Parts: sequence; C-alpha cells; structure tokens
Amino acid sequence: MGKNNEAGFICYFGDLSPEEVEVINDYWLVTDDGGVIGGFAYSVSRVSERHGLREGDVRVIIKKGSGFCAPGGVGLCGSCGDVVLLSSRMKYKEALKGKRGTCKNCLQEQRERFDEECEKKLVEYLESSLSVEGYEYSDLKYLDKVFLLAILTMNYDGDGPLKLGAGGFGWSGFKSIDAEALNSLVARKAVKRVERMGDEAVMAYVRLRGGSAEKKSLLSNAGLRDIPQPGFYINLPDDLYNINDFMQAVNDDVVEGCITVDDIEDIRRLVNDIRVEKLYAVVGYLGISYRLKINHNIKLDAVLRHIAVTYPLDKAYYTMIRMVEDVIKYMHLEYVNSFAAEHLFTKFLESYLSKVKTRGWELKIARSLPQEITSSNLEAMVTAIFLEGALSWDELSATEVAERWVSKLHVAESHG
Repeated sequence: MGKNNEAGFICYFGDLSPEEVEVINDYWLVTDDGGVIGGFAYSVSRVSERHGLREGDVRVIIKKGSGFCAPGGVGLCGSCGDVVLLSSRMKYKEALKGKRGTCKNCLQEQRERFDEECEKKLVEYLESSLSVEGYEYSDLKYLDKVFLLAILTMNYDGDGPLKLGAGGFGWSGFKSIDAEALNSLVARKAVKRVERMGDEAVMAYVRLRGGSAEKKSLLSNAGLRDIPQPGFYINLPDDLYNINDFMQAVNDDVVEGCITVDDIEDIRRLVNDIRVEKLYAVVGYLGISYRLKINHNIKLDAVLRHIAVTYPLDKAYYTMIRMVEDVIKYMHLEYVNSFAAEHLFTKFLESYLSKVKTRGWELKIARSLPQEITSSNLEAMVTAIFLEGALSWDELSATEVAERWVSKLHVAESHG
C-alpha cells in the first residue's frame, strides 16, 4: 500500500489504523520546494501535537509502519542501484546530499556473507584451540621439567587452564625469566596456548547455539559444548597417557635425573639470571628508600653480575646498604653535580669490592632482604630439594646454588 507525495512515495507496512496513517502522512509531508532542500511541512513536535501523541510514539509509528521512496534517483542502493526505502527524515536528508544506503536484498546478502565469514573464523578457531600436537617426553630439557614441576605443584588443579596469579605464573619472581621458560614449554608442545576467541567467532558461536539442528551440528562435530577458556593447558606426551604418571616422571627426573653438560650450563644461567634480577630489585629498593638516584648503566650491570656469582645475597645486601649510606655522607660533605651523583653508588660499590678482592677480605655481615623482595616459588622448591641446610638462596652465591644443585644429579657421560 502506498501514497504519492510531491517529493516522493510513501509506503505503508502492516495493519495500520486511520489515525496512524494520518500521522505517517503528516510526518512525510513536504513543502513545495521540499524536493530540493528537504523542508518538511511539520516538525516532529508539531506532528505529535496535531495528533495528541508523544514524540516517541510518533517515531515508533513511523519506524514500524512506513518507508519513503525519494524521486529522481535519490536514495538508491549503493550496491545494486535499486530504490531504498528511507526510514526517517534524517535518512531522507542524507540521501538528498548524495549518501547512498543499502536495500533490503543487499543487506540480506551482506548478512549472509558476514555470517559465512564468522563461521569460517569459528571453524579456524576450533581447529586451532581443540587440536592436540604430539611430542615425546624425551624432547623435554631438564629445565623444562623443572618448570613443569613448578606448574604441576602450583598452577595445575586438573581442570581448565593453568591458574595464574596477579603477576602471572610467578615461578621465578621475574616476568622475563618466566616468559622464557613458558615459551620453551610451548615450543616443545608440553604446554598449549589457547587464545581468546575473536569477536566474529563468538558471534557465530552464539548464533549457531541458538540455530537449527544443521547449524548446531558444526559445534557438535567439533566436540564443543562451551567456548574454550583462553589460557595455557598441560599437554601430555605421546608416551605418557596419565597425568599422575606424567607428574611422577617429571618429579623423578628433576630430583635425581640425568643431566647433560648443556643442562648444567642452563642451570647456571638460570640461577645467575634470577640473582642478577634480585640485585637490581635491591638497587631499586635502596634508591627509593634513601631517595638516591642510581644510574643503571653497563658498569652497574658488571658489578651486580660479579656480586651474583661471588657473594651470598644477604651479605651483599648489607654491603650495598653501607655503600648507599657512604654516598649520602659524601654528598653532604662535598659538592657533587647531578650527573656524577647518579654514578656514585656504582663507583663506591665497585671500589669497595675491589679492595675486598685484592686484600683477601670477606663479606661477613648479613642482612635479611626487605619484605618487598621475597624468594620465589622456584627458589623455595630448589632450596627444599637440593640445598640441604640452607633456608633460602640468599645465604649462598649463585655459583654455590648451581654447584649444590648439580651435585645432587647424575651427569651423563659425553661420547666423543
């Protein structure tokens, strides 16, 4: 059903009352020059007054009961060129300015293409997230097993993704070291990463769950009941089918397994890296506590790496406190520009340690680390298993930690 208007053609939808038809006619009525400038005879508020309705009620009637075909090629579909029914005055004015809409048929085709693309994204996601890649247990290196033991005892509860704390996995206490370990486990397929489902795939999933039996079959064929939770999952090796057997194998190899020369170097590097990171944390803590700016440069890095392999951390911490206090006293007595002040701590620490080395002194006084710098879960696990008589790594140098760790294991004979 339709009615000619001097500026176009009104289409009526559904069963409308005479009063609703009059509302629609008044809404779309244009002035004599309306086809040129889009001027309407009545404002929406005037239409509502004429018919004793609220403006919101007028808009509801227009939206559900009418469409407007503009004359002279105005408002044609940008895809196929067919006439587009305009749903509001705003759409009509936009059409007069040359903006093209999309007809109902083209909208349906676009929806169908979009739905197909979403389903494709969903299938790709399912294939990626639900697939399981096989690997051999022997492919794992010793440190892979160490971190797996930490995972299985701290982050795994037998269901769903591995549990993460606020700071991530929290194995070593430092994100860079944890990330390297996790990347190794993912690369060796012992841990599987499931990404978050993309928006398009989610839309397809929701639509298919509420769709026809044919549509739902896409999900059932994939074995999917719920959206996979993003995160990291334990992946069992091909030669171990039970999680308990896997945990036992990992524990046995970590505690009393056989290691190679490369494994020994990996252990030393891991212990050194953790110790250096903790020393940097100590420097940061002291800088904040004493309001002293300490420049992090190559010289400081070299000094901290020397401390890491040479001295217990608790004794190094006491020495570093004394150096900070000496720097502050010096700055009160002597004029020091801001650039030099940033390097004084490193200079004092290096000078003192040089004396310790050349004169055969020892660092005898220890100080417990502040609560802000705690031992990591990995340190606690290694201490309990390998460092008999020690309460933490802090009582030993990085060299001593690595040596006592390796001494508890069997070293494979090299075949040359």
